[in-house]
Amino acid sequence: MVKSGDNRVVLLDASDGKRKWIYQRATPSLSLRSSAPPVFADRFVFVGFPGGKLVALAMQNGSPVWEGPVASPKGATELDRVADVVTVPVFDGRMICSVAFQGRVACFDMSQGGAQMWARDISSAAGLALDNRYLFVTDDRGAVHALDRNSGSSMWKQDKLGTAMSPGPRFMAASWPWPILKATSISCRAKMAVSWHGRRPTVRRCARRFRPWGRPSWCRPVVAA
Repeated sequence: MVKSGDNRVVLLDASDGKRKWIYQRATPSLSLRSSAPPVFADRFVFVGFPGGKLVALAMQNGSPVWEGPVASPKGATELDRVADVVTVPVFDGRMICSVAFQGRVACFDMSQGGAQMWARDISSAAGLALDNRYLFVTDDRGAVHALDRNSGSSMWKQDKLGTAMSPGPRFMAASWPWPILKATSISCRAKMAVSWHGRRPTVRRCARRFRPWGRPSWCRPVVAA
């Protein structure tokens, strides 16, 4: 499966490289560059597109099955109307969630034809992570939000990791007495850990090596369950 820069999604036969099907959407005059790959879940391929759409394609022939409105472009200028899904959606069971830049984070019910479960106004080009309790999202100001996965309610927000955008939360296998969120700074190579008990996150600095330029820019937080 390949997604090209002009919003074509192509399924190739692994044995001979022949194209099995292709799906393409119109590309707006202004959009964010995305290298996020499609996601396979059940019988579908999920792909995010400019304009704030999450599309479910049939694995067999590439036809669109349903379309989830993560965000709606709005504003007076083309720049204001950029509302693109540029990160990989996350899913667990019947739930699939996605986030858009200058848009929202939204979760959909795959078993109900993509019916929206909930949505929150959080802008991100960084990405999401999902566990059995929370949906984590890094917004475009560098803050990490923990949302209740069933309702979208805010559980906590950590905004002490720097002002630049993070490349998004992700999970890794580890053994800790409580959940740990790790982040690494691009500008000063600092390693941080955020732990939380219930709704009260705290920041613990682990190591730091300075570079002589820039403010902290936090890259790819890691949740170790």
